Amino acid sequence: MPKVGIVTDTTSCIPPELVKEYDIHIVPVGLVIGGQHYKDTDLTNDEFWQLFYAVNGATTTTAASPGDFASIFEELSKSTDNIVCIAVSKALSATFEAATQGRETVKGIKPGVNIEVVDSKTAAGALGFIVMEAARAARNGKSLKEVVQVANDMIP
Repeated sequence: MPKVGIVTDTTSCIPPELVKEYDIHIVPVGLVIGGQHYKDTDLTNDEFWQLFYAVNGATTTTAASPGDFASIFEELSKSTDNIVCIAVSKALSATFEAATQGRETVKGIKPGVNIEVVDSKTAAGALGFIVMEAARAARNGKSLKEVVQVANDMIP
């Protein structure tokens, strides 16, 4: 386990094999399809498209919840005191704010844990590239401050 844990949301589009290889922790975002709520990780691509077409495209997204972030942060804090969460742009989603709220929850329970939440100012593949560089830095033994700097240096 690297000395810095890496967290992001599913909008980063990082392939599962890289998530596993780099020990990246992923928080799902929400989907509302025809009034039903799902986490995007609950559906396969085929299931999503079947539901999407069944409701004539009446689909929206919701931000990941503060509780989901707090759960991941708390679990990760069992193996490291340093966590970086790189979130989808706060201009596009409330996910960054949810991560910040999740951080505050965990810091209230575990004040010795350092959690930095980074606004990627981007989404999708670009977010994924930022997260991957941060994960490589963490795997190479960089400090929390250095991993955050690697992420910030990539933000457009």
